[in-house]
Amino acid sequence: MVRHPGLLYRFADDGMSIASTVVSDVPLGEAPSLYKTGNTYFWQSSSGTYWHANDNSYATATALGGPWTHRGHFCPTGSLTWQSQSTAVVSVSGSSGIACLWSCGAHALRTGR
Repeated sequence: MVRHPGLLYRFADDGMSIASTVVSDVPLGEAPSLYKTGNTYFWQSSSGTYWHANDNSYATATALGGPWTHRGHFCPTGSLTWQSQSTAVVSVSGSSGIACLWSCGAHALRTGR
């Protein structure tokens, strides 16, 4: 189970309780997405500004237990992740290999009205 801020737990065999903490120090914020491509794990998350858009970041590791390395923003800095927040990453297999499709939850643009 992935939780913010930077926590990853292993479930017990009953699937209802936590057996152990896998990692507790991923250097990111809320709404994490965790996926693996090749030999690299990716952890994406929002900067923790509640309902306000922000520049989402990501970290990588070669093992779930880390060490995790902060890599910066995954969208252009200042784009506020295109008014969205990391939600999930889906692997799509095609004739050229596997591609990762990023999905997001869009923030409503605030007009002050």
